[in-house]
Amino acid sequence: MSWTITTIETGMPLEATHNCTQRKMFYGLGLFWIFYSDGINAVFRTSSDGISWSGKITFISGVTLGYMFSIWWDGTYVHYAYAPMTNGGDLMYRRGTPTNDGSISWDTEQTARSIAVGKGVAFPSICVSTLGYPCIVYTYHNNFGGGWSHWNQECYVTKSSTNDGTWVVEFNSKMHNNGKEDDYWRGACVPLSSGNIYCGASREINWWERIYTEGVGLGAITDCGSRYVKRESWSMMSDSDDNIHLAYYTASGQNWKYKKRTDGIGWGSTESLYDSTGEWLGSPLCVITPDLQFIFSFKIKYYRGATGAWGSLLELIPNHGLSCPSLSCCARPYGCYMTIMWVTSTGSLNFAFIQLETSDFDNRTDCENSDLCGHYWWDDECHDEDQPSPDCAEIEEMDSPYGEIEKLEYLYGEIEKI
Repeated sequence: MSWTITTIETGMPLEATHNCTQRKMFYGLGLFWIFYSDGINAVFRTSSDGISWSGKITFISGVTLGYMFSIWWDGTYVHYAYAPMTNGGDLMYRRGTPTNDGSISWDTEQTARSIAVGKGVAFPSICVSTLGYPCIVYTYHNNFGGGWSHWNQECYVTKSSTNDGTWVVEFNSKMHNNGKEDDYWRGACVPLSSGNIYCGASREINWWERIYTEGVGLGAITDCGSRYVKRESWSMMSDSDDNIHLAYYTASGQNWKYKKRTDGIGWGSTESLYDSTGEWLGSPLCVITPDLQFIFSFKIKYYRGATGAWGSLLELIPNHGLSCPSLSCCARPYGCYMTIMWVTSTGSLNFAFIQLETSDFDNRTDCENSDLCGHYWWDDECHDEDQPSPDCAEIEEMDSPYGEIEKLEYLYGEIEKI
C-alpha cells in the first residue's frame, strides 16, 4: 500500500472530526473538501492534490466540537445538519452549492426542529435521498436542566418534504419504542434506491431501525435485537442493491464486528472481525465500492473481495497517534483511492489519501479495471443509481470534468508528478 499523510492544522480539539456516524468530507469538482471544528467554529478547507490546502473558511460560528454537525454531498449540493447542544437550541439545516474555486454559496439556514427551553439536541447525522430530500437522525435530550448529560436521551428522525433548500417537516418521529429513554443514543441514515432511506440507531444495547419509502412514508419501528454497539463507535453504508453494512466496536469487550442486512430478507449473522482486547484500534469505518467492502481503522484493515471472504488484516497507517474515535472517510471515485482524516493525541489534524495496490484486493489482477468503474460514481459515502458511470472504454472517449492528469489517474492509477 502507498499513502501520503499531511498535517493540516495543529492545536485542534480531539473531537474536531467526531463522529464515525457522521460525515465530514467528500471529493467533488476536482477538489478534496474537509469539514471540522477548530474549537471555535465549524470550518472547511479544500485541496486539489490532498497535500496543499486552502485557508479555512467558517461556515457555522460557535461550533466548538465536531460532533455538533454533519455534512452530506449529493453530487451537486453540500448539506449540513447542526445541533448546538444548548438549552433550547434548535436543530438547523442548510444547503450550499460548492464551486471549483473552493467556495460554497449557501442558501438561507432553516430550522429543522424547534426546541423548547429545558430540552436540547445533539449528534445529528444527515443524508439526502436520491430524489434530493434531506433526512436527519439526531439525539434529543428531554430534560436538559443545567446542561448536557448522558441521561434522559431519545433518538429521533426528521425529513423535509421539500428538496429546494428549504425545510418543511414531513415527519419528526422517534427511532425507538417508548420507555427506552436512556444514555448514549446515536443514530444515522443512508439513502437507498428510488428515494427510499434507511435509518438506524443504537444505545449500546439494541439496534433499532425505520425505513422511509418514497410515496408511502416512514415505516414502523423495528427492534433488531442486541448488538452491543459502543456509543458512536460504528459506521454503516448502503450498497447498490439496498443492502446495509454495519461495522461496530462492541460495548462489552473490545471487538470489531460486522453485520449485513440484505434487502427484502433482513439481518444476517454477526461476523467477528477482530478481538482487540487490551488494544485500542479506533472505531471501524465502513466503505463500499461497487463490488468491494472495506472495514478499517489505523491498526488493521479488512476487506471483502470477489470471493465473498474477508481478507488479511493489515496495518494501514503506522504511528497514527490516534487517541479517540475521530476518524472520517470518503472514497475517491477513481484510481482506487480512499481518504481518511483524524486528530492525533496531540491535537494535530491529519489527512491521508491512500492508493490501494493490486495486492490489497482479493483475486484481482488490476486495481483500475472495469469492475471498479462500470457501475456507479462513488463520490463521498453515497451513491445514486440514477447516475450510472460509463464503463472504462466510454471514459476514454469522454470529456473529463477533472482535467487530463486526473482523467489519466482515473484510468491508469497514480501518476507521479515531476
